[in-house]
Amino acid sequence: MFVFSFDFRSFRWIRTMIYAIEEINNNTHLLPNISLGYSLYDTCDNIAEVVKQIFTLISGSGVEGKGIPNYQYQEKSTLSAVIGESASVISIAMARILGIYHYPQVSYFSSINILSNKYEFPSFFRTIPSDTFQTIAFAAIVEHFGWKWVGTLAEDNDYGKLGVQLFTEQVVRLGVCIAFSETIPLVFSKAKYFQIAETIKQSSANVIIVFSGDTNLLPLVWEIAKQNIIGRTWLASEGWSTSVFVLEKEHTSFFSGTLGLTIPTGNIPGLENFLLQLNTQQDPVDIITKSFWEHTFKCSWPDHTKIQSNMTICTGNEDITLVNNIYTDVSQLRISCNVYNAVYAIAHAINSLWSCGDNEPCARGHSLQPYQLVEALKAVNFTDPNGNFHYFDKNGDPVAKYDVVNWQIGENGFLSYKKVGSYYGSTLMDHQLVINEQSTLWNGDESQVVVVTRKP
Repeated sequence: MFVFSFDFRSFRWIRTMIYAIEEINNNTHLLPNISLGYSLYDTCDNIAEVVKQIFTLISGSGVEGKGIPNYQYQEKSTLSAVIGESASVISIAMARILGIYHYPQVSYFSSINILSNKYEFPSFFRTIPSDTFQTIAFAAIVEHFGWKWVGTLAEDNDYGKLGVQLFTEQVVRLGVCIAFSETIPLVFSKAKYFQIAETIKQSSANVIIVFSGDTNLLPLVWEIAKQNIIGRTWLASEGWSTSVFVLEKEHTSFFSGTLGLTIPTGNIPGLENFLLQLNTQQDPVDIITKSFWEHTFKCSWPDHTKIQSNMTICTGNEDITLVNNIYTDVSQLRISCNVYNAVYAIAHAINSLWSCGDNEPCARGHSLQPYQLVEALKAVNFTDPNGNFHYFDKNGDPVAKYDVVNWQIGENGFLSYKKVGSYYGSTLMDHQLVINEQSTLWNGDESQVVVVTRKP
């Protein structure tokens, strides 16, 4: 039986979105005299659930699950745009519906390449690069180290399968051979995890590229540890390259030396203080915050139906400033910055529609139409607090920038990731990979390149 704990990182993403909205509402220069609002929906990582929620949003019913296609409960909808989702497969389902009704969608973590197709997804934008560039970056890493014999693992969805497919197309041109290609199941299967681990163990390929999210990968990670599979170099897609679930102490000997691609770190001034202002009194019916409180302080609320006799009762007076976890840690902000920039992209687009210039379409004094916001997002550009310039290309994608991180064992015995390189790809033809080999450690903590040639 596998029990997954509260996702503190995703909760930080939610709070980052709220912080950005409140920051914009207090800004006298951006959207003056206009206040942004929001509603939060949990997709439960379920396509059927998200379809139901999207129709609830579009129809304006106000009652979850009561949305009716092509019917408006309100004369004027308050919905301007949708931010999300993190999972590519969920974003695809959302984008197909939102595109029909011309509502803009900005994702902060959905990187699957097919979402760049504007014929299928005309109103989709994102603040994370397309997987097309991620596969090119992986191929560049393989070429850089001269690896010729590799294995691949793909999560059993479009994100995993298309990622591996694109990667394979890239490296075959370089004379690289694929030793094995396995699929990670979406539904728990002890037999399948055992079989994949056996394949890895029996193969002479020591370099393994994995396109997956962390949730579905985790049971396989446990099986790899159980079978004591060491001496492998793992290449981690951005879906799990900084996962706190995989970066556990018991996994150090198996996954130290991993190389991963991840979004560059950034800074959001004021966010840490905002995160520490969280309290359960702000919204007593906020079940997400109450769940966060229970998992953070190991307590239960008095109204909880399953309070154990030895469980501490939550009071709401617990001191969050003393907490040190993924939620409060702002030293490695990556996807949080994508969330922040997604909110600001929408705000700047709305601002451009309200700032009437000569011979420009203007929405001031009129109801903002979703198709107008889609067009405004295509032309939006702004600079974030880190001095980075942001815009969307013709596919609704940002410029591709990645950090190359290396999983290394710290003094406390835990795995941590250290930046050892970077990748920049302004176009498919113009890209650059830089890796500091002297700073890179491999499995076993030996600072030497793993040389892998094709099996005879």
